[in-house]
Amino acid sequence: MLSEMTETCALQQRQIELEMQLAALRHAYDDAQALLRKHADIYNSAPVGYFTLNSFSVIFKLNPAGANLLGVKLSQCEHRRFDEFVKPECIPLFRKFRAEVLGGTRKGCCELILKASDRRAELLVRIEAAPDENGRELHMVVIDISAEKALHAREQYQRALLDNCPFLIWLKDEQGRFLAVNAPFAQTFGCASVDTIIGKTDYALTSPELAEAYRADDFAVMASGEKRSFEEQIEVNGELRWFETCKSPVVVDDRTIGTVGFSRDITERRRTETELRSLAATDSLTQLANRRHFLARLEDTHAGLQRDADHPVAVLMFDLDHFKSINDSLGHAAGDAVLRLFSSLLRDELRAGDLAGRIGGEEFAVLLTRSNPDAAAAFAERIRRKVAETSILMGQRRIAITVSIGIALLLADDSTAEQALGRADDALYRAKAEGRNRIALADTPAPQQLFRGTQAAM
Repeated sequence: MLSEMTETCALQQRQIELEMQLAALRHAYDDAQALLRKHADIYNSAPVGYFTLNSFSVIFKLNPAGANLLGVKLSQCEHRRFDEFVKPECIPLFRKFRAEVLGGTRKGCCELILKASDRRAELLVRIEAAPDENGRELHMVVIDISAEKALHAREQYQRALLDNCPFLIWLKDEQGRFLAVNAPFAQTFGCASVDTIIGKTDYALTSPELAEAYRADDFAVMASGEKRSFEEQIEVNGELRWFETCKSPVVVDDRTIGTVGFSRDITERRRTETELRSLAATDSLTQLANRRHFLARLEDTHAGLQRDADHPVAVLMFDLDHFKSINDSLGHAAGDAVLRLFSSLLRDELRAGDLAGRIGGEEFAVLLTRSNPDAAAAFAERIRRKVAETSILMGQRRIAITVSIGIALLLADDSTAEQALGRADDALYRAKAEGRNRIALADTPAPQQLFRGTQAAM
């Protein structure tokens, strides 16, 4: 009896264990099913294409994204060769790739074009593939990279456009950090590449004073919402060069998020403009100021004198004596040589701020700023003496030259600056009438008294 009870208990215990094992198996099965459903959901909803091919490229399995990539319905894909969907010129590339992956039992990657279908245009795809453990099946992940490649191509075109633009171009955030620059910008500031500048500020590229000025400019542009243009000098490879710069705010969704700037090198343009201004203001033969420029400077000086009459200004007129006879007897080449010689003697005596100009054929004028009558007379006498002591050899003939000079003061009370020039011209012709090679003073009472001693000495 005891033995039967023992067997019964053992059987009951075994039944309980079997029921527990069965329950565990049910839970494991349910978990496995849930995992399979989850895997299927992931597989079917994945945004990339999943494919399983055999060694002959026949499609055994794929997900909906894969069918979309092929441009057909899911039901139309299975048991068809993947090669059918590949652009013909890419088929040899795909077959070689498939054979290498299956033969090497390793992962691989390639890019190729899927041909167009009724549902879509051609697609550029990247395929990442791995073989199964036997090397008989090919598991592939296929990703559409058409947009990625197009974006990359656009970026390359934009980069080529920016880097080949003759302007310096940059983009900053609202804190003044560089978000993008082009190659000319990097080269100007001595940087090896544009990448070395990204994230930095002007303080890393230039002096603290200039960087602070740029920072203030950026904040002003962002605050005003208006672009700003100006010209500035920047040191490039040890040389100061002129740049024309324009800065504008960058606005996104009605919020200013930074600045964009453009700058072009205008050094050569400014040099040309300076040369043109110099040519327009210079007598080509003597390299002194021409009549127009001299008269303009005389007018400016007169205007300044009317505002501040506490300093005297003298105007002198010069005329080379018997110059017409030199031209007539020896020719214009000799006359030009005499004019250049006199101009050189005149230029050597000028101070900074003074101006000498050729007014007519052999007539010259000098504007002596901050020069009282005594100083003007001394200047005129130095020129008269140097000219009289100088001669020029033309062929076998030595030419002696002299000059007559008229002096007047430019007065604040003059209605025009040319009034003083007229007084100096009158004095000049009086000097010529009195025998030439001498200095005469304008008929202005105060200067005349001051000049008497000098005139008597001459």
